[in-house]
Amino acid sequence: MDTTEIYSSGILTKNEELLDAKSGSMWSKGIGVLVITNKRILFLKKPGMFSKGFHLLFEGSLGSIVSVTTTGLISKMLNVQMRTVQPEFEILQFNVGSKEETEITRQKLIGAKDEYKEKETISAKTVIIEQVETKEKADEILKKRLARGEITKEEFHDKIQRT
Repeated sequence: MDTTEIYSSGILTKNEELLDAKSGSMWSKGIGVLVITNKRILFLKKPGMFSKGFHLLFEGSLGSIVSVTTTGLISKMLNVQMRTVQPEFEILQFNVGSKEETEITRQKLIGAKDEYKEKETISAKTVIIEQVETKEKADEILKKRLARGEITKEEFHDKIQRT
C-alpha cells in the first residue's frame, strides 16, 4: 500500500513512525485502512473515491491494548481488546485479508505494543529520579514560596519542621 497519502494527511504526529498500513475493513466502520504506528493504532477511511487524504474513524493508544487475537476458520478476523474506561473493555474487529496477512499484522501489532510498553516504562523511571532530586531541595522550594507570599511564616515553619 502507498503510504504517502497517510503522511501527507497530517494525521500522524511529528515523532510518530508508521509501522504498518493494511487495507481492510473494521466491524461497524466499513472499508478503510488499518494503520499501526509506534504510538497508536488507527483506522482511516477515504472521504470519497477520488479525494485526497483520510478521515480518522478510530484512534487508540498502543498502551491501552489488552490482547490481540484472531478468530474464524475461513476468513480470519483480527480482534483487538482495548481498555477504555476502567474496568470497561472494547473489542475491535478487523478483516485485513488472508490468514497469513492477518497473522503478520497480529505479530506487528503485538511487537509495537511491547516496544511501546518498554519505552513507557523507561520514561516512568526518569520521572521518579527527577522527583527524588526535587525532594532533596524541599527547604529551598519552601523559602521561594515564602518569598513570593504563597505561604505564611507559620506554614513555612510548620513545613520545615516536617521535612
